[in-house]
Amino acid sequence: MSDTMPWERCHLLVVEDNPAEVRLIEKLLLASGHKTRVTVARDGEKAMEYLHRHVGAIGAGRPDLILLDLNLPKMSGSEVLVQIRAEQNLRNIPVVILTSSANPEDITRCYDQCVNSYITKPLEFSQYASVMETIMQFWMKTAQLPRRPHYA
Repeated sequence: MSDTMPWERCHLLVVEDNPAEVRLIEKLLLASGHKTRVTVARDGEKAMEYLHRHVGAIGAGRPDLILLDLNLPKMSGSEVLVQIRAEQNLRNIPVVILTSSANPEDITRCYDQCVNSYITKPLEFSQYASVMETIMQFWMKTAQLPRRPHYA
């Protein structure tokens, strides 16, 4: 096992169709000093294609954490979550819903589908920055995550 701490080599899959949101997340991660590799999927189908192509393959790009919007083209975030939880090689990847919806039905449905957490996107920049820092602090420094496979 490497001496590198998990948060220093975090791989984050961001499933978000809004380019401005993606840029904001990347900017906040860079400013916070988190050494995070960010992979972006602009819709639910692309997220599943990425996961199927990279997870379990030699030189895999298995993410440590998935930030998933609910309102996505082609395949909703809820549908992506169901597929992730249904597949043996994907189901232990933590998934955080980061969405504009505060609808109680959406929240309940996502927890019924075994989401790890559900967060409504704040409207103000400072609150958004605080939410992103909290997500990264919890998932990359506090929580114990499953080990990624090591590849030669």
